[in-house]
Amino acid sequence: MTVQVHWKNPRVRFVSEIMWLFQSCYNNDVEESLEIPAFFQEVWNILSSDVCRKVLGYLLTNGAASALVLRHRTGLSSSSIYWALDRLSSLGLLRKGVRIRAPNKKRVTIHILVDCDMSLIQDAALLHMRTLSPKYRVAEKVAQLILDEYLSKKAAKEITYKEVLLQVKQLHLPFSVHDIADLAAQYLHEQGVRIWR
Repeated sequence: MTVQVHWKNPRVRFVSEIMWLFQSCYNNDVEESLEIPAFFQEVWNILSSDVCRKVLGYLLTNGAASALVLRHRTGLSSSSIYWALDRLSSLGLLRKGVRIRAPNKKRVTIHILVDCDMSLIQDAALLHMRTLSPKYRVAEKVAQLILDEYLSKKAAKEITYKEVLLQVKQLHLPFSVHDIADLAAQYLHEQGVRIWR
């Protein structure tokens, strides 16, 4: 697991490194041979849960997220996500969440790691708003498909808008082809792909 953010808070940094250690041991089938001291037992119990590991892994990479985004990105159920968030809060890894007002007038909580930067909180709020849109979710899947199947064969990370449009047309989606192509191109650009118009 690669952690993109360098955490200043010692608790978050500690759990991040323990999680990396756990995953490297888990992959080598030697977790039975590790002797875990008693005060690490609570951390070990949280990290031994697949649900908590997925949620914590996403939060360590992105800093903050709403439950909706966690559900779409991890594939877990809402109840599992809230259970994991409660466990992580009990360990002191999450701070009081920021509540935002979504377009549907509901207030949504952005769950935040203790040492999270404000820009990451803003990114999480924006991603939540985007995730509410079915068009954006479809465009994100299309863009990921283009990244995986089309751009992986090319040496350069670049594509023309016309190629994106052709890829979207081939999928016969129920949305406007140009809307999905625009959103997919935006997502690809955010992933570091050059879009030629």
